[in-house]
Amino acid sequence: MEDDEVVDGDLGRGMDGDLDGGLGEAVPDEEVGLMVRDLHERGLAGDLAGVAAAAGGRSFRELEALGRPRVAAFSLPELVMRLEFAELIPDEDFEAAGVSPDEVAGVRGFALAWVEDVKLRRADEGDTDVDDPDVPAID
Repeated sequence: MEDDEVVDGDLGRGMDGDLDGGLGEAVPDEEVGLMVRDLHERGLAGDLAGVAAAAGGRSFRELEALGRPRVAAFSLPELVMRLEFAELIPDEDFEAAGVSPDEVAGVRGFALAWVEDVKLRRADEGDTDVDDPDVPAID
């Protein structure tokens, strides 16, 4: 995803196709920022589903920018960890959060796309850890 690309998905879209997050209108930036904060801090199925549904036309960078001022110690690696965990969250947790079985894959795809976006940006900006502690040293 390029910097100017926006997140697009069907989650939370009303019958007219406008993103409403289930609220009948576009979700305000303040509310989206609080949702990103919750995702960053807890990473629950409902947190991820809420952000995916409310993203509506916002880029991943915009979502990060909305959440950053609401988290005392915002950490992109922490957010990526929460997003990567989406693959391990049971479908039942998503369903308990109000996500239909047909939408679970879309929420996970949203998380994966965000992770890939962050990783590509970090590589492009030279912000990757060359000395990975998980790789044994070569003598």
